[in-house]
Amino acid sequence: MLAAAESAGCVSSSPCKVVLELLRATDTENSFAFMLEEQSYVRHLEGGAGRSASFPWSDEVLKRLAALQRDKADPEAAAWLGEEMRSFLDRLGFRLDEESIRRALDDGRPVHVTLRLGAAELFALPWELVPLGATGRPLGSLPGCLLHYEWPGTRTANPEPDPPREGGRILFAWSAAGGVVPADEHLAAIRRACRQGRHRGLDGNRDVLPHASLGRLQAALRAEPTAVLHILCHGGSVAESGASYGLILDSDGGASPEIMDARALQLALADHLGTLRLVVLCACHSGNPGALDSRLGSLAQALHRAGVPAVVASRYPLPVDASIALTASLYEGLLVEDRALSGALLGARDRLRGRAGWASLQMYARDDGPELRPIVRRPYRGLLAFQEEHARYFFGREAEVEAALARLSALISARDPARPRFLLCAGASGTGKSSLVLAGVVPALRARSEPWAVVTLRPQNDWRAALAAALAARSHPDAPLLLVVDQFEELFTAVGDHAEREAFVRELWTLAGHPGSGVSVMATLRVDSLARCGEIRLGSGDRNLEDVAYDEAHRVFIGRMKAEQLRAVVERPAERVGVSLEVGLAEQMIRDAGNEPGALPLLEYVLDQMWQQRRGQTLAWAQYNALGGVGGALEKQADAILAGLDAVRRQAARRLLVQLVALDDGARIDRRRRVPLDRLRRGTPAEAAVFCEVLERLTHERLLVLSEGDDDVGSACRRSGAAAQGVGAVAGRWPSVELAHEQLIRSWRTLRTWMREDEQMLLELQQLERWVAEAAGFPEYVLDADRLRYARGLLKKYPDDIGEAARALIRRSEKAARRKRSWLLALALVAVVTEIVVVAGLAMAAAAPSKKFVDPSECRQEPSLRDAGAATSASVDASVPPPRSRPAPTSKPKTPTPKALPPFPPGSVSPSATKAPDGGAGASKKTPDSKPGAPTEAPSTAQKVILPRPL
Repeated sequence: MLAAAESAGCVSSSPCKVVLELLRATDTENSFAFMLEEQSYVRHLEGGAGRSASFPWSDEVLKRLAALQRDKADPEAAAWLGEEMRSFLDRLGFRLDEESIRRALDDGRPVHVTLRLGAAELFALPWELVPLGATGRPLGSLPGCLLHYEWPGTRTANPEPDPPREGGRILFAWSAAGGVVPADEHLAAIRRACRQGRHRGLDGNRDVLPHASLGRLQAALRAEPTAVLHILCHGGSVAESGASYGLILDSDGGASPEIMDARALQLALADHLGTLRLVVLCACHSGNPGALDSRLGSLAQALHRAGVPAVVASRYPLPVDASIALTASLYEGLLVEDRALSGALLGARDRLRGRAGWASLQMYARDDGPELRPIVRRPYRGLLAFQEEHARYFFGREAEVEAALARLSALISARDPARPRFLLCAGASGTGKSSLVLAGVVPALRARSEPWAVVTLRPQNDWRAALAAALAARSHPDAPLLLVVDQFEELFTAVGDHAEREAFVRELWTLAGHPGSGVSVMATLRVDSLARCGEIRLGSGDRNLEDVAYDEAHRVFIGRMKAEQLRAVVERPAERVGVSLEVGLAEQMIRDAGNEPGALPLLEYVLDQMWQQRRGQTLAWAQYNALGGVGGALEKQADAILAGLDAVRRQAARRLLVQLVALDDGARIDRRRRVPLDRLRRGTPAEAAVFCEVLERLTHERLLVLSEGDDDVGSACRRSGAAAQGVGAVAGRWPSVELAHEQLIRSWRTLRTWMREDEQMLLELQQLERWVAEAAGFPEYVLDADRLRYARGLLKKYPDDIGEAARALIRRSEKAARRKRSWLLALALVAVVTEIVVVAGLAMAAAAPSKKFVDPSECRQEPSLRDAGAATSASVDASVPPPRSRPAPTSKPKTPTPKALPPFPPGSVSPSATKAPDGGAGASKKTPDSKPGAPTEAPSTAQKVILPRPL
């Protein structure tokens, strides 16, 4: 028997597992062969051994069982039945199990007692009431001890898909057909747990089913895969005899209530067994098998036998307050605390202890049931940064988080304007800077007593609007606000104008230094951008951003992780969600990561891929080797994704991906770039038709990420495409798409090959995109002659790669150029006509009699031709200077022409990018509401007529 106790799992493993497998001694194949008399049962032990004992079924036992089913259970009946069951178990060798249970509980280990009962009548006995040891404390009331019921020979339905995906829908169905139910309280408890646990909330139309009937329940289950079904209603007898119980639901026809028996409920859920992982029946008698010879059994038992992984029910009447407490505690454990079902149910039972109904709580599950997590959590982030909601899975940077908090706290406490609350977290690409701040520092800061508001932003041209929105996010202007400026190095790439860069940083520095602003700033910065920080002056003095970056009070350096930190990254998130790694696998992954540059994102990626391909709750060697290990998994999986695309979609993927890599001045390929959805080049009509599909696929695979976190990537892509074309949508601010991590650029040879092949095209098109960015927000902005000529060449050279925004700018510029040519032509025509008139007038004057006497007084009374010319000259446009000398009468007057534009070398930015001579298109005009260098209005087609001065 000692060997049996050891094999039960109570010597070296955790939790301690005790199995009570009881079968009828005779007629073992018939689980329903019950007779109201003393019956013999056999306990099966490991290794094929067994022990037998009899239980004294009698009218007295039936009477005591009936006393427990009243609204107020009879405590005497509970004690009497507990002693009878204990005596029966002792004859089956339970004392050794009791000793194992006691040791495990003393060691703080949980205990799982499986009641695998092959005789239907044994499910009617309240095994939770079995007293333990000399204390006589009921087994079901022991902290850490969980009982669950199992029908032998059954199996859990295969999950669909296998393995289950992240998340899971919770469907809450309730009916008051049998009387008032606390639906609002249950719904509030579930929603609160969803909110606190960062799980998708319950949609009132989709996930909440009021006045549930059998038909409406089936329709709601068909509408969307459901992981957890929570039913709240009253239970009632299926027949007057009370032989079995069912759920009292509304009628589909709107008539009297209907009672759904165990078989009907089983059939209603039969098509959804692959997705259902937990059914919670908050109804009286939902776990009551009814009469001892009933063939229907209980509702919970029927669902368990059908293959539902876990069912929680109440054997006896469930008081209203107990149902509310059960719901609140159960979902808090599952969603907020990330507990397995066993831990969550133990927490709920502990909360119910001392209330009526605690002993009626039941769970039906097989061996894997107690460790079930019906809401699936994804513990690894792959190439994506950890956010605040992923803090529970962020490990390995505890020391750095404490250091950053300490320095930020010191700056806040100092209240020194000369020491603004400005902290830089600097490190190489791939060291996890963003994750450290967002999933480490931010949750720790919020855990303090102060109600901190936290807003994340990134450098951008429109930084003023983003900063204003961040400051407005506070509930009170003086409330403490942490501004997290992620990817701070984008200051030098995403913000085109140097003056704007300085203005942005100075504004942050000023806010952080103002004693009453309540603003603190934390920025993450790649160390290879430190040298450029010297370009940013912080004020009128000599101090610049580089000085701050090297000031220990204002920066924390994030280095590469050591082996023990990597071990925490590998093992602790898995432990949090009940996943284990095969022996030696973690050590090998850590060794492999130590030899790779940018090891952390590569390690996270292979872990995430292994989790997605898991079988059961184990990460295996076979998966790791098949993926290519730490160094090869990213490239192998990315190539596999491309291999799954047809030729058109693969070309669309190439066109999309190369747009998301920035080329610096030396054509170095190592930085990602953000591109708004409406600015993406979508290619040929065939590629454009599948562009959004490809974007959605790559985002789903976590190779790409949307900056605004749009849940429906495909829909956002299609709407932005329509906006760019001006069809059925209004242009506006769209999410930006970018590579999930720069490690993709370094490790994916296919992408680097594409970049080298498309380098010249990308450099030229990115130049055009910069002009489009300059024109953003200025509808009168047009390209000067040289830029327009260059842009036309690109349009002819790359007709399928020029986006609609660039095309619109080219069309606008061409229209302005045509207007200018028309104006010049009209000006030339007026000059020619004027010349003809003047010459004709001179000829006429020369032909007149030369001896004609002219009275001087007449000359004074009439304006001379010269005075008329002077009057006309007063309205001449200042842009056309008068002739320096009077030409001879026979000379040809010159037509005024505009100055020649400075030459613009293709592939480079013109130094006068926002200024054209003579006030023409693109000329800079500073106004109180305009940016420096912003383009002014294009020249109007209505111009003043300029006449030459007469001789």
